[in-house]
Amino acid sequence: MRSSTHHRSIARRLLGTGASVVAMAVLAGSFLSASASAQGTGGADPGQVSPGEAYQALGFGVFMHYGLATFVGQTPWSYDPRDYPATTYAPEDFDPDQWMDAIVAAGAKYIILTTKHHDGFAMWDSAYTEYDVANSSDPETDVVGEVVSAARERGLEVAFYYSWWDKMEPGGNVLSGAPPSPEYVEFAKNQMRELLTEYGPVVGLWLDIPTGADLNDLADFIHGVSPETAFIPNLREVSDAEDVTSFEGPGIEMMPCDYTGLPAEQAYNVAGGPGWWEMTADAQPSGDVDEAVSTLAYVRYLGATLSLNVSPGPTGQFSPANVRLLEGIGDRLRGGDLLAGATTTAGSAADGHPAGDATDLEAKTYWAVPADGESAWLRVDLPEVMTIDQTAVQFTSDDVAGYRIEYRAADGSWRTAREAGTPSIPTQHDQFTGVTTDSLRLVVDGASDGVGVAEFKAYGGIDDTADTVEYDGSWQAMDRPATAPEVPRLPPSVPFAGAFNQSVHRSREAGDTATFTFTGNAVELRASVGPDQGIATVGIDGAEPQAVDLYRAEAGRNQTVFEQDALEPGPHTLTVEVTGERNAASTGSWVTLDGLIPLAALAPFTPGAPFEVLPDGRRIYDDTGDRCTANSPIEYSGPWQHGAWNGAWNATRHFAYQPATAELAFEGTGVAVMVQTRPGHGIAAISVDGGEEELVDTYSDPAQEQVVVWERDGLEPGPHTVTLRVTGTNDPPATNTWVGLDAIIVTP
Repeated sequence: MRSSTHHRSIARRLLGTGASVVAMAVLAGSFLSASASAQGTGGADPGQVSPGEAYQALGFGVFMHYGLATFVGQTPWSYDPRDYPATTYAPEDFDPDQWMDAIVAAGAKYIILTTKHHDGFAMWDSAYTEYDVANSSDPETDVVGEVVSAARERGLEVAFYYSWWDKMEPGGNVLSGAPPSPEYVEFAKNQMRELLTEYGPVVGLWLDIPTGADLNDLADFIHGVSPETAFIPNLREVSDAEDVTSFEGPGIEMMPCDYTGLPAEQAYNVAGGPGWWEMTADAQPSGDVDEAVSTLAYVRYLGATLSLNVSPGPTGQFSPANVRLLEGIGDRLRGGDLLAGATTTAGSAADGHPAGDATDLEAKTYWAVPADGESAWLRVDLPEVMTIDQTAVQFTSDDVAGYRIEYRAADGSWRTAREAGTPSIPTQHDQFTGVTTDSLRLVVDGASDGVGVAEFKAYGGIDDTADTVEYDGSWQAMDRPATAPEVPRLPPSVPFAGAFNQSVHRSREAGDTATFTFTGNAVELRASVGPDQGIATVGIDGAEPQAVDLYRAEAGRNQTVFEQDALEPGPHTLTVEVTGERNAASTGSWVTLDGLIPLAALAPFTPGAPFEVLPDGRRIYDDTGDRCTANSPIEYSGPWQHGAWNGAWNATRHFAYQPATAELAFEGTGVAVMVQTRPGHGIAAISVDGGEEELVDTYSDPAQEQVVVWERDGLEPGPHTVTLRVTGTNDPPATNTWVGLDAIIVTP
């Protein structure tokens, strides 16, 4: 990757006059596969999919910077590799399975791995250099091979990063002003051939800093060795040799709203740094879940693919915070966490770490667990009664004696669904017999000072047995009797075997109906499929129903048979009707219902709006406006400055150290202010509707980005105005009086 300080200012894109609008599907699979029709052919024949188009269609990947630099503690730009022997590479617990599990949880479809960076250190046993992992402190591990194997086991596609600039190999220091030597060109081709042939298939080769390279020659070489591999030279100029145009963000280069060139990829860095790297085991990402998901929505709107840079650290693993980030992205994309954004209370909460931080699906926020024991509980009230059979708790430390998952029963008493000792880090997953409830509670025992709950999640849905489901006709209710002995596996002939909550309702009488009531803006219907299943119709809110064929050659339970997104937020009804008809191959006409999962679907990116819609429905007003127009409704008065800044929302911020004001008129019931906090930052005064100001200290050491330092809920619905005033004062130990405004967040 390039450093922003070395960014070359070269006219590099052929821009059109309007981006193709992509239909934004929001359930995870369709959201990621949504893509504009090819905006450029990349030299492909009509009717064929080019390597670049196939790469772009993947939609979402994870970029990983991992190599010698991880252990040097500096970016490869900064050091002379001759000062660091191959043995500098020394992971404590190299675990690519951990990487891939987190990446799959995020909903990504491919990975990009740094195989050789600017220091020339090869992450595989290359026949063309001794400066590789085979001569490291972990000589038995083929890093590239292990990562590729772990990725493919999970269905992920693989792309490789390869640096053309090589500070170790003679003739490869292409930034010295001299062209690459013929010997170096042959050396690089030999190494790329190793990667493409020994670890193929490879969907893309990301060639960084190809200064002085004959790109057409390299494109011909790569396509000759591996015809299906997309060639992705990281340029600052247009080239007819590239299959995919690359952009680097935030702060360096984001895709413009009117992009209509070749298939494209937006690389987007959220690593804690320096640069695109992670140098510590407990690294915090520079960005968080909402920022990543918002960026993904924007990139998919343009029809491009996003590669989100999340890098492993020197232990050889992702840090816990990076795992939380990736898992949170997946929860946002799927929309199935029943606790996300729900009303959350606690026995007590420390300043800056409220109860709601445990259900906001952000990786860097957390509820601080009280160490007194008595008030170490967290309660989440659901919007409606749900059946829950899985939870996930993300503690910030395992310095906890134990925990309990409790649920409120119909009689109002609290009962235990799951009790265990010290939790796993970063995520404690629990499965248990389904419980039907309107409220969950997490009780923590024996937590030390400083322990937090970053996220409390729950999964399930509306079971077929729920009181809110209305059945009309001759439906049969079938479930496991409470007195039945537990067996490892029921035969598939048992109708409720493998069903959600071990229960189903079934009918084969034409005209029988079942009506589910739910709240959300998307939904999945779960049912049985199999050789004896028939045809049903499914409709929402009285709209024209559609036929759903439940026949499959192989039986399956708790299967998604119908899904709908883009519903208006709020209450809905879904009606299933038995037709009595069947597929010609089916032996029966059964319709066997299992349950329904209400989802919180993502809002698509809307160009020209003065705000972006966050996954939880709130509106975020960036300090400089939306990604396309840069017209902000925030009114500034006084000596404000503004500019790009990595880590800030949309990579921009306004800042002032002398008296100044920023004001936003909005309609809603709540408002929050997001700022940068720094050692040199001072005090802001914030008020609503001209009321009493509240002084807010924006000092922190170390510096932090995207910090919500003030919020106000419970406003009367209607128009309001929030005002931030830079006071020009500070409290010790702040070294200056700066205030950096990043964004204002409004709750409708």
